[in-house]
Amino acid sequence: MISVIVPAYNVEGYIEDCINSILNSTFRDFELILVDDGSTDKTAELCDRLASTDGRVRVIHQPNAGVAEARNAGLEASKGDFITFVDSDDYVHPRMLELLWNAVSGGEFDMSMILHRKIEASERTHYLNCPLEEFGDVKSKEQTQGDYISALFTDLKGYYWGPCHKLFRRSLVFPQEHGFIAFKPIPAEDAEWITRVILNLKKYVLLPLDLYFYNMRAESQTHANSESMMNDVIIGRLETHYQCLNLIPKDKPKYRALCLKDIYRRMLLYRYRAHGTSYDAKAQLQCKKIYKATIKEYLQTLDSPVEKMKTVVFHNCPWLYRIVVKSGKLLVKYKLIKK
Repeated sequence: MISVIVPAYNVEGYIEDCINSILNSTFRDFELILVDDGSTDKTAELCDRLASTDGRVRVIHQPNAGVAEARNAGLEASKGDFITFVDSDDYVHPRMLELLWNAVSGGEFDMSMILHRKIEASERTHYLNCPLEEFGDVKSKEQTQGDYISALFTDLKGYYWGPCHKLFRRSLVFPQEHGFIAFKPIPAEDAEWITRVILNLKKYVLLPLDLYFYNMRAESQTHANSESMMNDVIIGRLETHYQCLNLIPKDKPKYRALCLKDIYRRMLLYRYRAHGTSYDAKAQLQCKKIYKATIKEYLQTLDSPVEKMKTVVFHNCPWLYRIVVKSGKLLVKYKLIKK
């Protein structure tokens, strides 16, 4: 009933624990598709060995092409009525698939969704063995497309952006006339993909339990270096989020306004973090391009003249924004204002 797709590249220290967490699920009717994306360590060998012990596991080996193409290979091979993704260094609670399935299988929902918890690898055993009651009450919430998009562009915790900890009805990811919605090999491919998927969404179920465990490992490509909290993937998100805006139809101004607000927040944040680093020029270039293309529409979404003025001033005088942020941090530090 469920296709679980796991792209894997050079994760020999994590892949076995990830796979075992899935195989230990209380829900048993699934296929597990492991896509070895040209690994140069023992990842491929581990995948093959684990597949030989459980008939639900299939392994696809391909030359290295990136996570987008690995997920696409998994989608192409999938046979399930429902589809979910797990990253190869993460873990899932034994009850996660069961709860997602129970929530969505009735027929009126396109998707079910659960939350994630960021953990260290050393905490894995504890959380995988925790009884469900320790994560709170299972009170599902029926949500609409509008609810999802509103949350998507105000989400600071990453619950809504990625394809993981969600169970998609096959028809949502495989629109009949277009085949499947493919991931694009771009930075932050998950943001662009989920935007296209959600534009087909009608209703879904949210389960406010953090039963997907996101492994906080330092070598993950999405983690920034400690000095600037910035890297090429994060800079690339600006262009990707601009592409997300262009996916939203003009006749949905409320959704576009939310996306624009998120983009302008990111531009200020990324340019602030990139200042004085090797990423400064890239951030400046991306921000200028997006600002020129969107400022007129964004200002029309703002009701307050003060907000309009702040937007124009901060984006044209980034040095002033840096002064305001640093002054605010000093005031908090000396307890002159609350954080």
